[in-house]
Amino acid sequence: MSHAKSTAPVRIIGAGQHAAMVASVVSAAGYTIKGFYADDPPMIGKSILGHPVIGMIGELESETATNGVIAIGSNEARRVIANKLNLNWITAIHPSAVVFPEVTIGPGTLVFAGTVIEYAVDIGSHVIVNSASCLAHNCKVSDYAHVVAADVSSNAFVSEGAFIGIRATIMPGVTVGAWSTVGAGALVTKDIAAGQTVIGQPARPIGKVV
Repeated sequence: MSHAKSTAPVRIIGAGQHAAMVASVVSAAGYTIKGFYADDPPMIGKSILGHPVIGMIGELESETATNGVIAIGSNEARRVIANKLNLNWITAIHPSAVVFPEVTIGPGTLVFAGTVIEYAVDIGSHVIVNSASCLAHNCKVSDYAHVVAADVSSNAFVSEGAFIGIRATIMPGVTVGAWSTVGAGALVTKDIAAGQTVIGQPARPIGKVV
């Protein structure tokens, strides 16, 4: 797997704690950071990891050939911003991540430190694969999903916008529905419906856990 890398500086959208972590990944991946943009006026003029908070997100609406990445944890917020702006969305992979051959990773996606992505995994756009996650061979993670130090087993399917909580496990062949939420430490053994929230071992919808 290889990604063509533009040398143009990257605009990071977001200015919170997650944005600082994203900046670390972007720098480690070999990019230069221009600065941060956020709809948080008190932050403008301040700096994060030595890089300035330049302005509001709307200031980027006229940009078309600018490198950018969305550093906001909310899956829905990333979707809205990605559809609003027409930037050149970079893919940043921390050098400590292990990425096997034949892996597909879409634009705007971030792969954090210590992650393992096995053979023939398909990852969509604007996905966050957070630190120490493991994506087993032949699984798929769709656009705007967020995997937080979790395990997605072989041939599992994580649908658009789904959130997989810390230390959760998605068993082989299971489908996690669009915009659903898997709670921390959950063991998902059956398909999850779109928009559903599940917790527990085995995972069950909230309100049905015994």
